[in-house]
Amino acid sequence: MTDWGAFLEVSLFQEALVHFLGGEPSVAQRLRLARNGMALATQRFLVHTKGVAFRLTALTDGISAQESHLRRLLALTDLRAMQWINLNHAEIQFVTLIRDGGGMGAKE
Repeated sequence: MTDWGAFLEVSLFQEALVHFLGGEPSVAQRLRLARNGMALATQRFLVHTKGVAFRLTALTDGISAQESHLRRLLALTDLRAMQWINLNHAEIQFVTLIRDGGGMGAKE
């Protein structure tokens, strides 16, 4: 962040992360969403290691609502965790949402 700055568009940060993680073919994956074993749809996720996706946002408000949304989304997947980076001007938040057996998750 020191080299790039904290005020670039989220899409530029995301593009850089995808590039450094091996490119779009390695990182972007369509994963199945299911509830109680019933397939609902597929969703595109950025996955940086097996079972762990990441999401970038640039929210200045509505952060708790976004966290709730990401927890519900995570519960519909087979992912173990989702790492969420929120770029809120000079405040940068790194949150790891962990899927537990009940589908919700702890926060690190």
